[in-house]
Amino acid sequence: MSVRHKYAFNGVCSFDNAPYRMYWNLCFGQIPIGKTGGIDDWRIGLRFGIENNRVFYEPHIICRSRNRPTLRCRYYLSFLKNNGESAYAERRTMDLKLFHPLPGRKVWVEELFDGYLTDGAIRIEYGLQIDWFLFPDNIWTFNFHHLLSGSGQLNYDSFLPVLAHARKKSLVNVIKLIDQILKMDTSDHSFSEINGLSHCLTDLLRKQESLGGLAEELKKVDVEAMSGEAMKKFVRFFFNH
Repeated sequence: MSVRHKYAFNGVCSFDNAPYRMYWNLCFGQIPIGKTGGIDDWRIGLRFGIENNRVFYEPHIICRSRNRPTLRCRYYLSFLKNNGESAYAERRTMDLKLFHPLPGRKVWVEELFDGYLTDGAIRIEYGLQIDWFLFPDNIWTFNFHHLLSGSGQLNYDSFLPVLAHARKKSLVNVIKLIDQILKMDTSDHSFSEINGLSHCLTDLLRKQESLGGLAEELKKVDVEAMSGEAMKKFVRFFFNH
């Protein structure tokens, strides 16, 4: 499965007539990709530029809507080779302001002629996850349009960064939501990741088979930063075993 499928909004765009455009150093324009996060007019673009007397092409994601707040985005962009492999991938988190793009990686034009043309087109793979909206009142609001999990499977790469930000901003409702999602399966997570998530911590403690195993897990945790509720659960576990 491609990395792009880890993002709520993803797909592939084909920029046609590539040999002609690259020969004459022309931009490819922008391809509309629809609506996401409750916001219209998202597009994928492929621009050219010159650096050190060499021509490069750079993909980007942009939103042309004028009526939107600043967005906290996680995104993925890559070129697809003619054998289907992803190359020159960019994965980043950025605050997206009006008319600013989310840039991918630059690739020299001569490299694109060697293994990147599929039926005369350059294919760009993209993925986008909007975590937060920053409205004019300077308050960050969680984006409930993009689910923390999808396709019936938990998307851990998506919600763990959200959890970290929610803890930093003391967004109690968001933390509770993630707690409910994580409760479905805590097998791949450590105590340090789910400290402060009541249901998850209880489930993970149930799976501990010995005090020795728990002691090893606690070595990975900042005990001084542990919540009072989490500390009580650990003490109860020690007394019951």
